Amino acid sequence: MFLERLRQSNELLLKTATDLHKKLEVAPDSYIVDMDSLISNSKQMLEKAKKNNIKLFFMLKQIGRNPQIAKELVSLGYEGAVAVDCKEAEMMMK
Repeated sequence: MFLERLRQSNELLLKTATDLHKKLEVAPDSYIVDMDSLISNSKQMLEKAKKNNIKLFFMLKQIGRNPQIAKELVSLGYEGAVAVDCKEAEMMMK
C-alpha cells in the first residue's frame, strides 16, 4: 500500500532508498526522509493553520525521532512537539 503510493508520488526517493539499501549504506531501524518534501508539506500545513488561527505541534515518532527535523519544524513556526512515548520525550528534552 505505502510502496505503491511512494512510487506514484516520489519515485526518486524510492530509487535512492533502494540504491542505498543495495549498497548496504542504510543501517537497520533507519529512516530515509525527503527533506524537501517534508519542508514543503510542513509549510503548506502552517499556512493553512495560520489562516484558520490554529497552532500546530508535531510528532516525530513516525519518522525516527530525528532532532534535526524537530529543529527545522520549530524554525518554520511550529509551536512545539508532542511526545507519545518515553524515547521520543527523552529526545525532545535534549
